[in-house]
Amino acid sequence: SVATVVNKNLFKGVSETSFLPNASMTRAMFITVLGRMDGVDIAAYQSTEFEDVTMDSWYGAYVEWADDNEIASGITETKFAPETPITREQMATILTNYCTYKGQGPVGAWAIQLKYTDLERVSDWAGEGVMFATMKAYMTGYADGSFGPQNKATRAETAVIISRFLAA
Repeated sequence: SVATVVNKNLFKGVSETSFLPNASMTRAMFITVLGRMDGVDIAAYQSTEFEDVTMDSWYGAYVEWADDNEIASGITETKFAPETPITREQMATILTNYCTYKGQGPVGAWAIQLKYTDLERVSDWAGEGVMFATMKAYMTGYADGSFGPQNKATRAETAVIISRFLAA
């Protein structure tokens, strides 16, 4: 999975020789991966409404693209928290929003029954995203039966999720 996302230029290592698979994936990293996957023209984005995002950062245009297209929003009206590790429930929600943006998201009344042992920990706003990402098999639970909605997603875990998405 790591080789797939690196070879497709969706991920870059943290250096020329290091990927850091067990490091946390940040919100900016995940949005950048989706933007690269979508072929976003970063020159089309010149400004942002987020105080903690600068357009000259490696992720600025991607954050603005995601916000403009309702793929991801900030943690407040003015803060995106780009360097904050992304949680699994945030990732499921953003990935579901990306699918909706692409015309491949959930439509109408639908739901699946989730059998994760920690469903009570899934935030109300993340329920649909967790269901959709599970239904599509982009994301799965852990061996102990939990989903780990509040867990920080690692770079390796994210590579697996993106590889599954690409293969679907």
